[in-house]
Amino acid sequence: MDTATTREALSSLNFTAIDFETANEKRHSLCAIGVVQVRNGVITDTWKQLVRPAELRFSNINRSVHRISDADLTSAPTFAEVWPTLLSMIENRIVVAHNADFDLNVLKQTLDYYGFDDPVRRSLCTMKLSRMAFPELEHHGLSDLCTHLQWEFVHHDCAEDARVTAKLAMHAVPLLGLERLHFDGSDLTAQVFSAGSPSPRSKAYSATFASKKIETSLLQPNLEHADPRNPFYAKRIVFTGDLLTLDRSTAAERARICGADVNTSISPKTNIVVIGVNAGPSKKQKIETLLSKGVDIRVIDEEQFIQMLGEGPDDWTA
Repeated sequence: MDTATTREALSSLNFTAIDFETANEKRHSLCAIGVVQVRNGVITDTWKQLVRPAELRFSNINRSVHRISDADLTSAPTFAEVWPTLLSMIENRIVVAHNADFDLNVLKQTLDYYGFDDPVRRSLCTMKLSRMAFPELEHHGLSDLCTHLQWEFVHHDCAEDARVTAKLAMHAVPLLGLERLHFDGSDLTAQVFSAGSPSPRSKAYSATFASKKIETSLLQPNLEHADPRNPFYAKRIVFTGDLLTLDRSTAAERARICGADVNTSISPKTNIVVIGVNAGPSKKQKIETLLSKGVDIRVIDEEQFIQMLGEGPDDWTA
C-alpha cells in the first residue's frame, strides 16, 4: 500500500478496525476476533468470531479480562478455518487498533504459528492518536476515552472494542489532520507529529521510547480483585530494557491486575526486576550493587514474566 493510496484511504476514512483477545500468555492463543469495516466514514460491517486456539488453556488473568471460557470455545472453529474471512477484511486495508502493538503482534505470531503470510502493510494506533487528540486527559484507555466522549461502551467485548476503536479513528484523524502522521513506515502513528516541527533527533527519541512509556494509572497497585497468592501480589516490580512481545504499558497493566506495585526506578524496596534486551548498564549496575548488599531482588527475563502471568493458583502455592 503506497503513500498516495494510504493518504487517499485515510482522507476518505476507509479502513478496518480490529481487536483480539488471547486465551493465555502465548500470543498465538488468539481466542476471539472483532472486526469493524469503515467505508467513507461509515461503519458498514461488524464481525465477531470466537476461535479455538491450538492449546485450549486459559490463564486466570486473561479469563478475568474477557470472561471467555473453555466451554465457549469447544465447538468454535480454528484460526486456520476463519483466516480466509479475516484476510478478506484486512488485506489491502489500513488496519486500525487501540494499542496496535499488542493486536498486530498477536496477529503476526498467530500467522507465524499457522504458516500464513502477514498481509498488514499499513497500521494506525488509536491510543497514540488519542494522546495527541485529547492531551487534556491523563489516561487514554478505551474506557477513559468513551467516558470523556460520552459514548456507551462494553469493554473487552472484541466487537465493541473494535467498534469504539473505529469511532475514535473517525473522530481523531480529521481532528489532527494527515500531516501529523508518519507515512515513511508501516506504523502511521509511530511518530504522531506535534503542531511544531520537532528535530530529527527528537523524532527518533520519541519513536524509540514510545513503547517504554508506562501510563500513570498503571503505577499504583490494584489489590481489590487480585489473588494474594499470586507471585506479583503486593510486590514492587520494575521493567528495564526492551520487551519483545509486550509493550511496557501492557506488561505493567498485566502485572497490576495481579496486584503488583509497578515502579519506574530500582531501589532497595524493589522486589522483582523484569529485564528485557538492551537493558541500561546503570540499572544493571544498581541491581548488582543492591544484591551485593544483601537486598532480596528477584531478577527475571520477559519469558519468565509471561510464564508467571499464566500460572494458576496451584502454581502459586507450590
